[in-house]
Amino acid sequence: MKITKRKWISGMGIIFVIMAQQLSALALPPDPENAALLYYQAFCSYEKPDAALNEKVWNLSEGKIPPDPETIKYIESCRRAIELATKAAKLRQCDWGILYSEKFYAGMGHGAEARSLFRIIAAKARIAFSQSQYDAALECCLTARKLGINVGRSSLLVSFLVDKAIEDRANQVVQDILSDSKLELRTLENLKARLTEFDSMIKPIEFYFKAEQELMALYMTPKQIQDIFDLIPPNEFTDKQACCQSAREIILNADEEFARKNLSFYNRAWSEIYPAIQLPYPQAFEKLVELKGEYIDSNMDCGKNPESVMTVLLSFPWNKVYNYSVQHKVFSNALLAAVEIYIIVEKTGKLPDSLPEGLAKDLFSGGDFEYRKTEDGFVLRCQGEDLEEHKFHEYEFKVKK
Repeated sequence: MKITKRKWISGMGIIFVIMAQQLSALALPPDPENAALLYYQAFCSYEKPDAALNEKVWNLSEGKIPPDPETIKYIESCRRAIELATKAAKLRQCDWGILYSEKFYAGMGHGAEARSLFRIIAAKARIAFSQSQYDAALECCLTARKLGINVGRSSLLVSFLVDKAIEDRANQVVQDILSDSKLELRTLENLKARLTEFDSMIKPIEFYFKAEQELMALYMTPKQIQDIFDLIPPNEFTDKQACCQSAREIILNADEEFARKNLSFYNRAWSEIYPAIQLPYPQAFEKLVELKGEYIDSNMDCGKNPESVMTVLLSFPWNKVYNYSVQHKVFSNALLAAVEIYIIVEKTGKLPDSLPEGLAKDLFSGGDFEYRKTEDGFVLRCQGEDLEEHKFHEYEFKVKK
């Protein structure tokens, strides 16, 4: 029997309909809702550069060098990783699967991978910016910023440090784009909305402090104290060498009473830290410096106050970490305030004579940023001093005519 072309096509159509019905009954599972799964795929989806190329990517991401054919080609080869990071940035959930029960040994390898991925995304932003693709460049910056926020969702202190490092670098790229381009009102308003959304996602510093307190408190038992012994070799900390040497001897003989007294001393320190960080910045910083002196610096001779041994060994400089969080929050606030000013310029055609009310604040002073117009833009200056670095930060922005 001869089969005509029309009958053949009709028959194939029926077969496809039947197959489609069968596939619908065996529906594919939905895409992952956990952003971490996409980030892990992104980490594995690009070839790691050699040392020379890695340095070029790093410098390009920071705006120190312009893109060249080699870096453009390499970043293009990382397209899949960037696409995965972009998809991950749109998801709400991000659980890295960290085994917190392993305490000091809890894996944080994704932190280093996230920083490497960030540099690739930031480099892509710089390339797009150099090609006047401003929306694409800003989208890369926002993708990178969300990567940092997602890393910071882990309660480990190191995740906070990675988040802030990414936040700072991403903000610098946005600052450069704002200064060297004339963005449309739609783009500026979208940028404002996204930055405001990110601001609501940032974990407060006490989130990490509480997790650190809980994690270290797990070592305040005779058995767990012995487990930490190998983590404190004699020359571990240059500022704690004398304490470490004597602490090793004390820890070898730790008993229930030693553990109980050390836990009590440790928790007493934290009970004063939390109220301190709720104070306005100048008072908070000074109080944290005072507490560091009281609980750590004055107890470096472990033999004189054995109950302080674990606090001295396991604590970090609270004032420095707190100050680090404020520095980065202030930069983000300055950036958000600057976007508001760019919106006014786009609407009115000129810079405002004074800073509009209701903008993000300078946390160092607790008030508004000092606003000053310049020949080619404006400067936002902190009115409060950074007491750790002994300087008044200022952020310069240019306005394209």
